[in-house]
Amino acid sequence: MAEPRILLLLCILVLCLAGSGFIRGQTVRSKRCDIHTKFITHTPCTACAAIRRRLCPSGWSRNFPEKILLDCRYELQLRGSVVSLSGCSQECWKDVVQKACCPGYWGSQCYECPGGPATPCSGHGTCLDGIGGNGTCVCQENFSGSACQDCRDPNRFGPDCQSVCNCVHGVCSRGPQGNGSCQCFAGYTGPHCDQELPVCQSLRCPQNSQCSAEAPACKCLPGYIQQDNACLPLDPCQPSPCSSLARCSVTPSGQPQCHCPENYHGDGKVCLPQDPCLTNFGGCPSNSTFCLYRAPGKATCMCWPGMTSINNDASEGCHVSCKPHSCDKSATCQVTPDRKTSCVCKSDEVGDGYACYGHLLHEVQRANQIGLVLLRLRVAIAMLEQGCQEILTTSGPFTVLVPSMFSVSAISSSNMNRYSYKYEDQPQQFSIQKANYIAANGVFHTVTALRWQLPPPLPGDPKKTVGQILASTEAFTRFETILENCGLPAMLDGPGPFTVFAPSNEAVDSLRDGRLIYLFTAGLSKLQELVRYHIYNHGQLTVEKLISKGRFLTMANQVLTVNISEEGRILLGPEGVPVRRVDVPAANGVIHMLEGILLPPTILPILPKHCDEEQHQTVLGSCVDCQALNTSICPPNSVKMDIFPKECVYTHDPAGLNVLKKGCAEYCNQTITVRGLGRLCPLGTLGISSLSGVPKLC
Repeated sequence: MAEPRILLLLCILVLCLAGSGFIRGQTVRSKRCDIHTKFITHTPCTACAAIRRRLCPSGWSRNFPEKILLDCRYELQLRGSVVSLSGCSQECWKDVVQKACCPGYWGSQCYECPGGPATPCSGHGTCLDGIGGNGTCVCQENFSGSACQDCRDPNRFGPDCQSVCNCVHGVCSRGPQGNGSCQCFAGYTGPHCDQELPVCQSLRCPQNSQCSAEAPACKCLPGYIQQDNACLPLDPCQPSPCSSLARCSVTPSGQPQCHCPENYHGDGKVCLPQDPCLTNFGGCPSNSTFCLYRAPGKATCMCWPGMTSINNDASEGCHVSCKPHSCDKSATCQVTPDRKTSCVCKSDEVGDGYACYGHLLHEVQRANQIGLVLLRLRVAIAMLEQGCQEILTTSGPFTVLVPSMFSVSAISSSNMNRYSYKYEDQPQQFSIQKANYIAANGVFHTVTALRWQLPPPLPGDPKKTVGQILASTEAFTRFETILENCGLPAMLDGPGPFTVFAPSNEAVDSLRDGRLIYLFTAGLSKLQELVRYHIYNHGQLTVEKLISKGRFLTMANQVLTVNISEEGRILLGPEGVPVRRVDVPAANGVIHMLEGILLPPTILPILPKHCDEEQHQTVLGSCVDCQALNTSICPPNSVKMDIFPKECVYTHDPAGLNVLKKGCAEYCNQTITVRGLGRLCPLGTLGISSLSGVPKLC
């Protein structure tokens, strides 16, 4: 039973010794006051589909849960044009630890300053503390020693070393802890050992001895031992006045001398370890390495993270290099000025810090060559190249559902989630086979085949002009009537090319609230402006070009904007008029059908403003006694006129008899407002549009 207890005691002893920081017999305590600072940064803005794969910079970490910012934009150079797209960035953080020693500690290991951290340098100097200090004490004027523990003048004493010892024939209690008292040699006495003792002189005491009158006898001074008739000095190194790390030796004069061991510095009474890292970075190249303290006088050069030493020796320097696994094959690895590797993408690509992604059509083509959908997207690629190539390579961001040639039976239904949406008011259902393929201008998902019944096509004819198609198509009869009323059909039979946004019949009928009649009669100039607002006469804008342009100048010399709704519908103008049918071909252009009317701002309001008219007439106030004319009351909306009153007759009935009596009535000026009935305001109340000459409200 005794052996386990002994082992337990030994383990406890080992733990205690390990925790106390023994260095060759001397306890060197250390205390750190490191400063922790949390820094926040954001990754470069990129496509939102790629943001979850985006790597934080080296040494930085992601937040959990992730913090993704949606309010940034990134630029791509697609087909020679710079396109600005809305994107995402991710928040990254790192905790930077700035190594620091608490006050009263020094060096990379934060050792105690001489004299202790509570009173460094014994309170008589300044310790060169801190992570870059070497623990040296810079003593005040009157003090000396590694810990400023001695008076600079050995003949002084007291806390400030200002008092001077005055022992004529004796030893003074000197130093900061001394009180100046004297221990007299044999044969002398008195406070200053300057008084002779005849009784002691007759004893002929040996040197380094003392004698007192009370007990006349020779006695060796402290630090000496009597041998025969002599007082010989004791070994000054027993016990050693030096640090436990130091070696003690005796000088020829018999004084102890302390020597710090190799790789330590100090006066021997205090020995401090030498940190090579504090001098010239320990000989390590500062541009690629850091110095790591190992032991007193020993340190090692270490490469910065991500760097490799030259010739397996970091003291010769370190370098960073691109390795086969540094970046995906779609990216180019480069070394940045701050000696880190970076995966660089082309100007028409976005990256996640490891791989690069091109435009949507490029990524669909690449997905067809690898992975789960190998060669399964050929039909979808042919469709996209034929119908959407320009828009998928020049604009965005888009979400594309790419049908795959997988049969539904070949895939377990448990591995797919079913979704639904509406297209052209027809409900569609599909299953996503693989989601979130990243592209520079959006994201695509491979899905099961999408099926819907297309509406009957509009009768486009590459051999007919735009004017001929509008005149012969039932869906555009109302718009054709408008063209005929403003004299423009012949223009649309010209060489072109034209892009015409033709409202449907239902859209034109929305103006049957008086506005259409006015346009056909008194508002012909406004009608012409409205028609020109529906025509682009500088080219043929297919739906791909329409979306990629974003805005264009109509024949009315006004800008028309193009937007995409959350449901993917194309909206035109500030009112967001939806485009119902697109790309009806003609010999001299293309036609798009609208679900509404585009109203140029310059013709609003369509109906002119009718002005009210104020009329004035003279009326009579109430008939009263002429002596009380001031009681005559004018009718409503009238005021008294400053003219003679009019004679009148009023009924006077003082006793219940109806007696007619002459009286007076005030003349009053009454104002009557006559509402405008079809009359335009005078020209002075209107402004003239500089673009069309159409009257509009000021």
